[in-house]
Parts: sequence; structure tokens; C-alpha cells
Amino acid sequence: MKIENLINQLCKTGASIKENKIDGLLHTSGHAYKDEHEKVFQITKPKYFIPYHGAYRQSAVHGITAIEQGVKKENVIILSNGDVVELLKKEVIKIKRNEIDVGPIYIDSGIANKNTSRSIREREVLGRNGFINIIAVINKKKNEIVGRTKIISRGSIIIRDNLETINQIQKAAHGAILYTIKNNKN
Repeated sequence: MKIENLINQLCKTGASIKENKIDGLLHTSGHAYKDEHEKVFQITKPKYFIPYHGAYRQSAVHGITAIEQGVKKENVIILSNGDVVELLKKEVIKIKRNEIDVGPIYIDSGIANKNTSRSIREREVLGRNGFINIIAVINKKKNEIVGRTKIISRGSIIIRDNLETINQIQKAAHGAILYTIKNNKN
């Protein structure tokens, strides 16, 4: 959707937009064609080649292109996530398979963790139901609310389409917060 918005914005400025048609003659993938890869191999003449982007199949095909362009077959190294290649004085000295434990890591409240089933469940619930966050600045010395109570909505109601509801929430929240700070002895 973001790309579509960008294209629309470019059109509004008068830009001429070229898009790929059924003939496929316009290169729009962002990845180089085989002949472009061949040109890079011809210019750089690498001793080793490690494809690093794409699925295994794509890396294997890229490796074949390297071999066709003069890289020795034993010097084409196709890695998997977690593999480590050690280089010393321009030579590959060791390939360690599955050396690094990889997989998704989730960050919750600044803590990186692999075992986050509780956090994931909470996020799934939020994704289905959304949330409304109420923010109020309180002057503790005067025991009063400073400024307006702010409402943030994610995944529940669209604020600009529900201004009346938002105003009601703000008033109710303001009253509840004011009651609490006026009646709280701390």
C-alpha cells in the first residue's frame, strides 16, 4: 500500500510512471538480471563467492553464475542462516555450519527474548481487538490535571471518524482521573 501511495504522490507532481506490463520488458524487481551479475563477476574477478541474499534456490543459481564466470566451484560457498565463515589472510580457513543459534527474537519493553509466547499472545489479542491509551499530565503539587487528556487509539476506533466518542472518552477519563487524584491521600 505504501508503494501505491508513493506512486500516487509522484503522479500528482507530474512524474511519468513506467510500470511493468505483461511483456516484462521493464525491469522492476530491484534484483539484477543474470547478465548484470556476469558483468560484475567479469569486472571484480572474485576468488571466493558467497551469495548472501535470497532463498537457497536463488543463492544456488547465483553460485552457478559465479562458476560460469570463472570462480572455482569449491570457492562458491552457499551458507544457511547461522553458518559462520572464517577468513584469514584472504583465504577461507573454516566453515562452521549452524554455529550461531538463529530464529526470531522479540523485543518486549526493551528486553530481547526468544521465549515470548506470552508477549506474542498479548500482541495477537491487541491485533484482533486493539487498545485505547489515555494520557494525562498531573501536577502532583497542586493535585490537578495539566492540559487536556490525550487519547491514543490503535486497532479499535479511528479517532478522526469518531470525534464525538473520543470527546466522551476524554470527559469520562478526565473526571475519573480528577476524582482519583483529589481523593487519593498519597
